[in-house]
Amino acid sequence: ICGNDLLAAGALFEAQATGLAVPDALSIAGIDNLEIAAHLTPPLTTVHLPTTELGRAVARQLLARLRGETQPQRLELAIELVVRRSAAAPSAMPGDEAEARAPGRRVKARPDLRKSRTPTSAA
Repeated sequence: ICGNDLLAAGALFEAQATGLAVPDALSIAGIDNLEIAAHLTPPLTTVHLPTTELGRAVARQLLARLRGETQPQRLELAIELVVRRSAAAPSAMPGDEAEARAPGRRVKARPDLRKSRTPTSAA
């Protein structure tokens, strides 16, 4: 999950440039539900944030505070997962069939997707 749809689009382009199949080898999701997200290939799974509602709520809170009115400390707004084709359910690794069926399972990173990193030393 990327911090926003633009970062997710960049991750999608980079994955495609390196030959990773999205979503078969890597799932990518963003946050913002920008219009362009629906037009990427594959279309980007994203989280829709109610930014208009958030802006109005903040304005109401600010105006109420300026009038000296007490306001709730917390405000919760509904968000929505917009499922498109850039994300898929995790696949089990060979030999993990029993683990894959277990409720609340944790999915291990597939070894063929890990890049080996060698530490660099400062000279």
